[in-house]
Amino acid sequence: MTIKHKKIYFILLFVFWTGIVMNTNAKSYRYYYEQLNETEKQIYDEILEKVTIQNREITIKWPEKIEFETVTRQDPELEEKKHQCSEEVKQRIQNVLDALIQDEPQFFWMDIGTTTEKWSFQGTGIIGNIVWTMKPVEVSIGTNYTSEQVQELNRRVEGIDIPGETRQQKLDVMHRYLCELIEYDETAPHAHEPYGALIEGRAVCEGYARSLKWLCDREEIPCVLVIGDAIDTNGNAGGHMWNYVQMENGAWYAIDATWDDQIEVIDEYFLVGSETKDSYFGGMRFAQSHIPSGDFSGSGYKIFEYPPLNAEAYDPDAEPIVKETEPAVQQEDAVAVPSIQQDNPEAENQTQAQQLLQIVDGMIESGQKAVHFWFNAIISSDIIYQVQTWIWFFFGVFLTVLFVVAEEMRK
Repeated sequence: MTIKHKKIYFILLFVFWTGIVMNTNAKSYRYYYEQLNETEKQIYDEILEKVTIQNREITIKWPEKIEFETVTRQDPELEEKKHQCSEEVKQRIQNVLDALIQDEPQFFWMDIGTTTEKWSFQGTGIIGNIVWTMKPVEVSIGTNYTSEQVQELNRRVEGIDIPGETRQQKLDVMHRYLCELIEYDETAPHAHEPYGALIEGRAVCEGYARSLKWLCDREEIPCVLVIGDAIDTNGNAGGHMWNYVQMENGAWYAIDATWDDQIEVIDEYFLVGSETKDSYFGGMRFAQSHIPSGDFSGSGYKIFEYPPLNAEAYDPDAEPIVKETEPAVQQEDAVAVPSIQQDNPEAENQTQAQQLLQIVDGMIESGQKAVHFWFNAIISSDIIYQVQTWIWFFFGVFLTVLFVVAEEMRK
């Protein structure tokens, strides 16, 4: 391949991926998604694909067949069998919503407490063998927000400046930013969501933790929300939320921005381990004062697991503890850039059109997973973000076609 052809290749590749790369940062770190079964994962994905603040009435085609048989339509066991199937559906949906709300802080506007699901069973067959099959599930998701409020918060999150070259530097900026911005206020109207924290500046622990998760997702720092109880020096327990983050050494550490937001910002609970003792609240170990619970909704349907918390506080100079791993969903969506055979003597004899066709074929093959990943990432975003993304995509396509046509005309 000549120098000229190499330049064309890299220009095409750069333009093609510009729209995609600019949007992959919006991908959430889905730690709890990976703990769902395959059916629940498909439901999770379908909700993300369909639901927006403007479209909260969605229909889900259940990934697996749910059916049962009765002898007649008046079978005494009919209602009991319907109830058993309905309970299974209800449990699956609750598991999905539990994982989704903790993995995807950008869906802060979902009011799961007012979400309703509807489904029914259709019977077919003759007397002696009636088969009852569940119809698609209709989900109605409640909200207390407007489209304008959702877009306002999305713009705020994207506009926050987070400098730094390492995760520790970026996390320090986020931690201090949230502690200085937010005033702890249980009476605030949106105290439990990022909107209350980042727009109104008043929130409780949920607002702090969900905001930090969102910013970590933006900066591609693995982060999870942790739900449980906080224990004070008198042994009193109360509901609480904080974060675990994974550092470059592969280990997980805790951040509790709420407890660090005192009269002045402190670092007692910044990148600490399970055995770290504080000096501000009585010398308790973190594992004593923060008790996680994997039952997110209190339904008892599913107990989610948390990443293993490192024993000691983070030390940037320490040797790597474990090899860092990303969620499987991110590994599957990795982008593989096609290789270039620069020492192929036959390339010099190929026509430019043939080389361009090879380039396009390689880009299509390597880009299939990335396009799928990119599409799923943007489809659940607000309308302004989607429009911006599609503009970038079609701009890339336009420039690609323009380059090809221009080269063909120069022949």
